[in-house]
Amino acid sequence: MKILLVLILILLLPVSTAFAELYKWKDEGGKLHFTDNIQNVPEEYRKGSNYKTRGTLNITSGRNKGKRRFAPIRETLAVKGILEFDNELLSDISRVEPRFWFRNEATGKVAGAVAEYKAGEYEVYGLEPGNYGMSINVDLNPANPLMYPGDLRTWKTFSVSEKNPTRLNLNLTKLIYLIKPVDNGRQIPGWGGKCQNTPSISGPVTFEWKPLADNVYYDYSISKPTCKPFSFGKAIASGSTQDTKVTIPLEASSSNSIYLFKLNARKDGRTIGSLMTHGGNGHGWDYRFKVR
Repeated sequence: MKILLVLILILLLPVSTAFAELYKWKDEGGKLHFTDNIQNVPEEYRKGSNYKTRGTLNITSGRNKGKRRFAPIRETLAVKGILEFDNELLSDISRVEPRFWFRNEATGKVAGAVAEYKAGEYEVYGLEPGNYGMSINVDLNPANPLMYPGDLRTWKTFSVSEKNPTRLNLNLTKLIYLIKPVDNGRQIPGWGGKCQNTPSISGPVTFEWKPLADNVYYDYSISKPTCKPFSFGKAIASGSTQDTKVTIPLEASSSNSIYLFKLNARKDGRTIGSLMTHGGNGHGWDYRFKVR
């Protein structure tokens, strides 16, 4: 069954409805409105059941007398494609519905659109010509929140034209589950705090994570940022391994330095996984620590 995900105001928390038309109209001030309920549309913009026609309404009275454009935004197909992970259709991996979110890259604001998904294929309606970013998240691991280890995600920027719809076949990446030296399946104490207050661990440091699939290479790097003034610095250690554990000797941190660990997974030349960490005030793509 097709599910309609309405993404207008709520970040990463789309509204799911049964399959239905979604409508838009422009008020006297030029503001664009969206709804999936004809009853929410002011009477002056609709007449009887005429909203079921191809978006043209006959307004028979009032200041807006005459024909008005009242278009279901599903009429304009902007983007379509398939969703895969590790060369498998998403629908062959899970029945969980993906969550879509859109941003207008010109304004930096959330973009209203309708995303339909069925059997590994998706279609996006209602985006005007322009440049957009699209976030797709799949909550494969119900044991933790969305965008935590085990979940699938991707971010893609694209352009919408007035002619043919854009085709984007997307490979999702899985969020890697870090076991040591911390568990990134929960919020990490001290995450996002002041650089100098980054939590310390004992060296040498062993990093261990859960495997994503067979024949996967894990690319890791460690850099040594300074706190004041903040600078990411250069990588002091890096490598690639098919193991799910690596131990790295690191000298004790100074009062003005920390370490930054990054981890990505690749298979057959494509990225299939990445490390994400969380704290009380957000998330990031690395793990930061000090060595005592």
